[in-house]
Amino acid sequence: TSVRRVGELWQIRTVSVDERGQRIDGKEDTYLVKFVAVATGHHTKPSYPSFPGQDSFLGPFLHSVKYKDAITNELGGKQRVVVVGIGNSAVDVAVDLVTRGCCKE
Repeated sequence: TSVRRVGELWQIRTVSVDERGQRIDGKEDTYLVKFVAVATGHHTKPSYPSFPGQDSFLGPFLHSVKYKDAITNELGGKQRVVVVGIGNSAVDVAVDLVTRGCCKE
């Protein structure tokens, strides 16, 4: 998985892995998004990953601890948002964003 700045957007590249953590050939997706949300756990001290180009990101960079809902956090409407994380908090954020219309068409 990688995150990098592409013009005004962020390019997120993901790969699928098997149960041993080995990359599955041909299982790669690329997304261009305006916002990045990082979900590393609600009941832990907030942890933020770092990645190249992060310092040039001008949009909200929000930890799930501060996330209430898409409207309160001003992420509703047709904005494109990416959620980074694999735990319950990431899923909760992603479900709320999709419910509010923030999803890939």
